[in-house]
Amino acid sequence: FKAEFLIRIMGEKCRLEHVLKHDVARNYFNKFVEGEYAAENLHFYDRIDKYCRKWEALSDADNLTECHAIYERFLRVGCEEQVNISAKMLKTLTTQLFPPETEGKAEEKASEAEAEEEEEEDDEFDVNAVGSRKFEPHVKARFPEKTFFDESQEEIFVLMMKDNFSRFKKSEDFKELLSSVGAYENIDLSNIPADLDTT
Repeated sequence: FKAEFLIRIMGEKCRLEHVLKHDVARNYFNKFVEGEYAAENLHFYDRIDKYCRKWEALSDADNLTECHAIYERFLRVGCEEQVNISAKMLKTLTTQLFPPETEGKAEEKASEAEAEEEEEEDDEFDVNAVGSRKFEPHVKARFPEKTFFDESQEEIFVLMMKDNFSRFKKSEDFKELLSSVGAYENIDLSNIPADLDTT
């Protein structure tokens, strides 16, 4: 409801975030980018949203599988729907998803695993032996994290805003959108509270 209200009162000055949070407006925008054969950015943005929504309920292994699928579809050079993120960002994601496994690093990881097992055994002994004294449980950080693609998604959002969305606002599809939601004309936007003009 809030997104539609903002689109109606802001009209031609509405923002991409308003459109993405409104089903009808999103459909118009999707139709436009599909027509331009430039829908990969929106598809990537939506796929990351889906990843974040499901992250909590899935195991690390399943989340890693989804990260690999996202990489293969949108990030690998020459892939089906390659998006244009910075080379630095692509390198960071690639390195984290596909770390170089040298013999030395493999041995290092094996040593770390053995040390962790010994630490866990020590923690268990202390908890059982020291009565009421409390110990913090040993919790491993999850990988991949829920925020794994956040920065790349933000890059694509900015790119869509400057590129796809800018052209969309000059199109007939956008005019149809404003008409369909009953957008007002000649509204004085200076009276809109700053905290309302956000989503």
